[in-house]
Amino acid sequence: MVRALLVLVISAGMFTTVRAEILLPDSVEIFLRHTPKDSSYITRLNRLAFDFLKSNPEISRSISRRAMEFSKAIQFTRGFARALNVTGSSYWVTGNYESALNFYHQSARESERIKDRVGLSESYHNMGEVYKKLGDYKKAITFLRTSLEWDTNNFEIALYNIGEAYYLLGKYDSASNYFDRSLSSAIKANNARTIAYAYTGLGKIKHYDKEYYQALAYFTKAERLWKDQGEIRSLVQTYQDFSETFKALGQPTRAMEYVNMAIVLSDELAAPDLQIYNYKQQSKLYADQGDMKNALLAMDKHCMIKDSIYHEKRLEEIARLQASFESGARDIENQQLKATHARQHAQIRTQKLTLIAMSAALIASAIMAWVLFRQRKRVAEVNDLLREKTIEIQDQKEEIEDLNKSLESKIEERTQRLMWQNQKLAEYAHANAHQLRAPVVSILGLLHLIERINLPEEDRILVQQLQVCGKNLDKITQTISRNLEEDLK
Repeated sequence: MVRALLVLVISAGMFTTVRAEILLPDSVEIFLRHTPKDSSYITRLNRLAFDFLKSNPEISRSISRRAMEFSKAIQFTRGFARALNVTGSSYWVTGNYESALNFYHQSARESERIKDRVGLSESYHNMGEVYKKLGDYKKAITFLRTSLEWDTNNFEIALYNIGEAYYLLGKYDSASNYFDRSLSSAIKANNARTIAYAYTGLGKIKHYDKEYYQALAYFTKAERLWKDQGEIRSLVQTYQDFSETFKALGQPTRAMEYVNMAIVLSDELAAPDLQIYNYKQQSKLYADQGDMKNALLAMDKHCMIKDSIYHEKRLEEIARLQASFESGARDIENQQLKATHARQHAQIRTQKLTLIAMSAALIASAIMAWVLFRQRKRVAEVNDLLREKTIEIQDQKEEIEDLNKSLESKIEERTQRLMWQNQKLAEYAHANAHQLRAPVVSILGLLHLIERINLPEEDRILVQQLQVCGKNLDKITQTISRNLEEDLK
């Protein structure tokens, strides 16, 4: 009963999660407010966004988005390209590879426009990594080698990534060769991050060769380096490698320990692609132990997260297409209104010029009538004709003025309608943000009741984690409410 209730709470938390504006740390907010907005400022912003990739990709994405805005404002293309690259990496670490690839392509175009070889190298390198995640290993190798043609600053890590692509292709001799070259070069450069990657790759080769204890030795070295550098995502992947190796050694308990550690860290990182693997591996381990109930629960979580990723990507695509359509429709409507106004303005100007010309003709006719007394009859006929034209022009002028008044009335009516729609949207968003708190408070209440039950230690840890998530979600809804109330004051 308790486990079923826990699953219900988890499901509710997943489906009531909402997107909110990311709250930046106070130090970052102070930096954003009080630092001059120049190229040096944008460079520091991009560096700050890159640093947050390891611990909080959402904050990294928010900072890099601001860097893009300021780069556009001062036309700093190099900073703009770098911000695009970091934004792509913020999607990469959370498993959204399609979005990451899109930003990397944009970054490459901007870097190519200003002949930035370093920026091009980084973009091609990252695109190679995305194609590797998407399973196109040959294309990944091509992009990674191209990145080395533009710049060799990432030489050690590029060698490792090429080796990993060969490993995934099943070409283990080539993979081992690239891993060894990467490790040797990284040790000379004192590049701890790449050393850890190389240890991981060599551990996988040993695992393939069924030299499991040597594989564990390499993974242990990599684990120590990942912890020293705070590389949570890479640490999760190393825990997954540990689990696979212990499973191959026939030690399911140790394998389960590492899967559980990977699950906890993946929750902190909010990386659904890692969780998909974690829960699938956990389900297999439970099944091997004959615990089919927990195996089924783990597989349910695996399927739920996998479906949520697909659903989220569909919603993002629909929102993007809808925004594009609405923007295009508004542009067309505005262009039509501007064209109509321009035509009316041109007609009024033409009529004014005609009035001036006719007035001049009247004066000239009067002078001619005075001078050419003998032609008074003809002049009188001309004057009659001119008077008729003047009346006609006056009538046309009045029609144009009436048309202008009608156009102004339509514009005013449309403006009022838009203001009313915006007010309704604000009211809806305000009500929605307040109503969200009800299920969150319910979840927290349920968790409080569950905590009072005598639970096994592993369930109590899960309840505590759920409480943390619930409180964070409650803070987010409160923040939404405050922001909306402030905006509507």
